[in-house]
Amino acid sequence: MKGLAAAVLASAFSVVGVHGAMAADLAPNDLMIPKFLLDEPEKVPATASRFTGYIEGGFETGTSRDTELDSRSWRLRGSMNASSNTGLNLQADADYAHSYLQEYGWNDNIGGTLHVYYRPDGNYAFGVFGQTGRFESRFLPDTTARDYLGGLEAAWLGTDMTIYGQAGLGTTDIGGFDYDHYAGRAGMRYFFTDNIRADFEAAFDRYQDDVETADIWKISAIGNYRPDGTPVSFYAGYRFEHAKLTVDDFGSDSDISNNFLVGMRYHFGSTSLKDEESNGPIWRGASF
Repeated sequence: MKGLAAAVLASAFSVVGVHGAMAADLAPNDLMIPKFLLDEPEKVPATASRFTGYIEGGFETGTSRDTELDSRSWRLRGSMNASSNTGLNLQADADYAHSYLQEYGWNDNIGGTLHVYYRPDGNYAFGVFGQTGRFESRFLPDTTARDYLGGLEAAWLGTDMTIYGQAGLGTTDIGGFDYDHYAGRAGMRYFFTDNIRADFEAAFDRYQDDVETADIWKISAIGNYRPDGTPVSFYAGYRFEHAKLTVDDFGSDSDISNNFLVGMRYHFGSTSLKDEESNGPIWRGASF
């Protein structure tokens, strides 16, 4: 009996040894493993958003050439962009200005803009925008204006330069009188370094009804600097404005003003001015 048991055990160990040797000779790819165990799970595209933007406080002073009226204003502004790897972006702007015009007293401006645009890669973007603004004079309590504007926008973003354009059409109510509002702007931002940038922009607004037409041209140049490793940037610049009012049967009148502006921004969600350009707000709503 013991001899039979020993023979059975010897046979079993010999079979295990043979199969073990065969398994050792097989390459991993020769093993018969079901395919579904080898396939990697399908990756689902992420849709997480990245929030980037800034809060801005600024001061501006100017003088008109013909009327010789001085002006100054304090401005508080914020902009935030939500981006996703689907290419769809949403940017929101809010703007408040408290301004003083010589002989006309204090005025308040408040406005907001919403941009919905597509940015499939880092080289270009295009979309639509809608904005609203309100102007109220404290010197003339009955003088209130409301503006509604919508339009298209597009931008090309290079390694060191961004070129953009916007065009819009809307309506403006000034003291109960309705005007058509046509607007357009084009600009360029050039990066000398990741944190030193120059901004150039030209903008045009026309307010028109059956009798009156008001045209306003603006040309600006602004320098921006953000110290490395900080969330704060500073800017200073100049803006030229030319306003012309034409009234049927009465001719036209115009004036020119020179304005100087300075300010500071607190940035969130970015590490530099260029990083913000790549992942954050790239549009700017027009002040009404």
